[in-house]
Amino acid sequence: MPVSIQQATLLRAARKLGGCDALAAYVHAPRDDVTRWVEDGEEAPEIYFLRGVEALLADEAELHHFASRGQSRLVLDPRSMTATVGERVVALPATEWAVLESLRARLGRVVWRPQIRRELALWAGKVLTDAIHMYVFRLRLKLEPLGLAIHNVRPGGYVLHA
Repeated sequence: MPVSIQQATLLRAARKLGGCDALAAYVHAPRDDVTRWVEDGEEAPEIYFLRGVEALLADEAELHHFASRGQSRLVLDPRSMTATVGERVVALPATEWAVLESLRARLGRVVWRPQIRRELALWAGKVLTDAIHMYVFRLRLKLEPLGLAIHNVRPGGYVLHA
């Protein structure tokens, strides 16, 4: 059976990162889903495919940082749109969950508003920049009691510290 461009891309990203487990951690998708996308050729949702492309384009220093930072205590569940830290679970609206997912995918790194807007558009359609400020504000209110912080970076980005 021929290999699709998407499958070939995700396979190359998995090899570059060190396997399907590492790719799953990098794109923040369940391991079983990533295995189906890479090994069985099942089509991946666009957001995860784009993150696989991002892994291919990332420089080695960035990937070393990703590999050495360890696992975050923040766990996101795309099916229930919840964020879990330890035993505490917070349910989130789809838009806030998508913003948090974008920040979590780049934990400890700056995520610029245009990048968040592009990824959020995959979940919610067209998004205004001002709306991103409001989503981040609401996320801060919900996440700070859990010990998580979202910091502003001028001139228009955010960093999640978990």
